[in-house]
Amino acid sequence: MLSQKYIEFLQHMESTVTLREFHAQSGNKNLIALRHDVDHDLDLALEMSYWEHRRGIKSSYFVLNTAPYWNDSRLVDKLLQIQDFGHEIGLHLNVISEWFGGKINDPGTRLREVLDSVRKRGVTVVGVSAHGDRLCYDKQFINYWIFEELRPENPQNVESGLSAEGIPVDDQNYRISYPDGHILTREDGASLPLWSVSMRELGLEYHTTHIPYDYYFTDSGGSWKRSPDPLAHDLSTGRHQVLIHPEYWRGPQRMYFFLSTARSGSKWLTTMLDQATPLLARHEFSLNHRYKGGQLVREHVTGPGFVNLDQDKEQARMLLLDIRTWIEEQGQDFAEANIYLERFLPQLREVFPEAILVHLYRNPADVVRSIINRDWYETPEDDRHPVINIENWGRLSQFEKACWYVRAANENLMPLDAKLRFEEMVSHPDKLDKALQDLGIPFYPRLAEKYFNQKINRNKTEEFPEYARWPARIKKQYHAICAPVSERLGYIQLSRPGRWLMALKSLLSINKKAAKGLDACLARPNSHNQPVCISKLRFAGLDSIPDISHKSCALRQISQGLEAVPAADQHAYILFGGGEWSGEAEDSGWQPRPGHYYRGRISISIEGRGSARLFCLTYGPDNAQPDKKMLQVVKQGRDEYSISFRVRPNAVRFNLALHMSKDDAPEKLVLTAFELWMHHLER
Repeated sequence: MLSQKYIEFLQHMESTVTLREFHAQSGNKNLIALRHDVDHDLDLALEMSYWEHRRGIKSSYFVLNTAPYWNDSRLVDKLLQIQDFGHEIGLHLNVISEWFGGKINDPGTRLREVLDSVRKRGVTVVGVSAHGDRLCYDKQFINYWIFEELRPENPQNVESGLSAEGIPVDDQNYRISYPDGHILTREDGASLPLWSVSMRELGLEYHTTHIPYDYYFTDSGGSWKRSPDPLAHDLSTGRHQVLIHPEYWRGPQRMYFFLSTARSGSKWLTTMLDQATPLLARHEFSLNHRYKGGQLVREHVTGPGFVNLDQDKEQARMLLLDIRTWIEEQGQDFAEANIYLERFLPQLREVFPEAILVHLYRNPADVVRSIINRDWYETPEDDRHPVINIENWGRLSQFEKACWYVRAANENLMPLDAKLRFEEMVSHPDKLDKALQDLGIPFYPRLAEKYFNQKINRNKTEEFPEYARWPARIKKQYHAICAPVSERLGYIQLSRPGRWLMALKSLLSINKKAAKGLDACLARPNSHNQPVCISKLRFAGLDSIPDISHKSCALRQISQGLEAVPAADQHAYILFGGGEWSGEAEDSGWQPRPGHYYRGRISISIEGRGSARLFCLTYGPDNAQPDKKMLQVVKQGRDEYSISFRVRPNAVRFNLALHMSKDDAPEKLVLTAFELWMHHLER
């Protein structure tokens, strides 16, 4: 992130103009022209342009077409954003260096190509500044010597002794000698006549050091060795040109963690931060990766089995230390939005003591609705989602568990000083800009345009309705749990205990049919009903391979069970209910029953590296591509896996699939047992 010293520098200058304005107002005796030669870091330059814009400072950014960032797919968008902030874009001239390097033979044609490539998309370029390429000193030339309008009457006297920027210097290492005959000669014998290209024909108006000035300041080389320090100079009178290279003004790395309940816009915010701010942003990155031997290894632990991690705080701390190591090596300011880190606040603070922790929050009623539509707490054996430490947790309904989770998570995060409200940040780019600015994060509206109105990670189903359609008794249950946190977050106002109960009487009634459907969605399991086994296989000792289907995977019977060897460089799968991944027939998979959920057990061991994923595939009436729900990650070191899931009532059939990606497939795995039981849900 930009150094605080640069902000102090801006305060010292107070008011500035672009180099184009400096050129146009050559008779104005009291001006400060602020210029940036962007040699390496366009992203830091973009951040500079934001903070300058916020302080009413105007400047010129001269971009280098031979820098790696010129190949950035969003180069022009970033230049237009700088331009949108009221600044000027110029070209950091390096065309003679390209010619000397043998990359081009006609500098004039090359310049036109470079200028046209950005101008045709709306970037205005009328000024140039000479780049001090290393070749300038090795081969003795200045890049602006190409332009006929800049030729002095006696180049030998005027140009000799200047630096590659075009200014007089005392250091002999940075003084350039003008060539005899006004010609440069390349090692291959090619010659380049100087002063041979017309600026006017290229639509160029000025070169920076040829504009009249009284004082010139430059931080070339990373310090003020080649000129006085402008902070020690009175800039109130005279014509001043100040050159700042962005890469010398980078501050210490900053880290942000946006913590929230699930379904509070964390994925959307991550996209905004990654695409429209200087931050390297990741979603639910910590806890799901290890950093080993300089390699980032994904290990998904915030899915199936998360409850085990929630109870092992030391393991979480070690995972955070891994991620800290990786973040520091990136060197870029970092942000992460993560709904699971709320469970590990002490460990997060220990590992990232200097990080800014932000409470991202949303209307609790909308969160409850959304996580139920995401099947949180759908079965009594749910091991994916946090267990809240309240009495009789296991006997609560899905709705009650969702409410308690939303309350507990928000109460845990409320002490954080920094806040970000979901409804505000998504309402308008200006609102998000203001919120991020308060956190010290620049926001780039032009870069956000493509993503701002996208619905990212939206629910595929909306079976559980919005708050206005909840029956009165469900609203009463919700308020009994969530009213305290809703009030503190500013979503409801309670003047005295029980006021919300009075308000319920005025709510619109819901028809009995809708209420009955909602009841089914909120069903509580009844432990008195006996489960029904719908599949039970023990692979060891079978006379033949059982009737399960597979693709890109060789199966054979061995003494321990059923061995599966996935094909190299292909995705492979095993379907326990038979059939095809892309569509279920009546004799494959299973037909779900409303009001039931499923529990299962699979015994499977992996040999060698790699992993596999166990999915529930559900098929609709059109038997099209199925919806997938990941149930377990199968990896080395663990042989027994339990699963628990519900199938949507409108599904026609479902199947269980063991999928092996070609990018992370194990050498082989061995199945020894598979069981699937159906349990009844009853209110």
